[in-house]
Amino acid sequence: MKSVKFLLSGLVIFLLLTGLNPAFAGEIKGQKSQTTSVFDLFKNIFQSFKDGFVSQPKIQDDSEMVKNYYKNFVEVMNRANFTAEEVAEMAKNDSGRFLTLEELIEEANQGKNLDELKISFRLWHQLDERVLTELNKLSVNSKTSSFHQTMVNWFNYHSKIAKRFGEENLSKEQINQLAEEFKKDAEIYMLKFRQGLEISKESGKIFASLIPRAQAVTCGALVPPPFYHFGGKMLTITACLIPPGFVVTILPPCGGKLYFSAAMIAANPFLWKMFLPMINTLGKSILTPGSCIIGFGRHHIPIFDYYEATVIFFGTSLLPGL
Repeated sequence: MKSVKFLLSGLVIFLLLTGLNPAFAGEIKGQKSQTTSVFDLFKNIFQSFKDGFVSQPKIQDDSEMVKNYYKNFVEVMNRANFTAEEVAEMAKNDSGRFLTLEELIEEANQGKNLDELKISFRLWHQLDERVLTELNKLSVNSKTSSFHQTMVNWFNYHSKIAKRFGEENLSKEQINQLAEEFKKDAEIYMLKFRQGLEISKESGKIFASLIPRAQAVTCGALVPPPFYHFGGKMLTITACLIPPGFVVTILPPCGGKLYFSAAMIAANPFLWKMFLPMINTLGKSILTPGSCIIGFGRHHIPIFDYYEATVIFFGTSLLPGL
């Protein structure tokens, strides 16, 4: 900043000298046009310097591209969701929620008949393939490439694991080995996932201090991408029938109604079953207001619930290391 002020002061002094000194002001015969051109030259330089300092078109363009990428990413993840018919075929827990891939693997590893779970595994494979098709359509720049590639790699892996369980007749030893590998690979992926979202290596310590108190540093991002940083206790968890997913109500200090699509649940492995009412949670979402059908009233009139943002990343106070 000091160097900028020095340069500006120098230019002002030079321009004043050229206007006051007769030798520079053009009063010497034959040099008026030459002096004027020097004056105009520095005037143009000063204006160009000023314009370059204010406009910064390249930074604005990059920021807009990043903003558009994350908004399009959320739309892709929501669009590649399960259908209501697919959810009806899936294995569910005691509360009626469809099981995630890691929960299905756990069920198989605990001895449940794999044939009874194959349909659910196949449906997860199909969802993963839809996500990958949509991700490949997104425009990516240098600031989003790391996050984008992490997501592509994860859903590729997620798809292959789901396909193996859905199509192969695996032995008990193979199931156990795949279960252990999936857990380790998910941990590695989550580290890359956080890094892609520019969550620092110290995030574990930050979450450890923030989640128990549900104190988020800031609810809204000051610059693109348009993240909404939520943090607070979970009040309610409502299942959406169309499109399938969940609307979670988060209490202050950074609360709201947030939507979890099936694809985003897959992108946050081993976390969803830790979602319980009055548990503290913290994460990132994109502001994308919408609605879902949560049931039907008299005369089959749909009952809607509404949300303000779609979740990308989340963690709870039950998660080890947070």
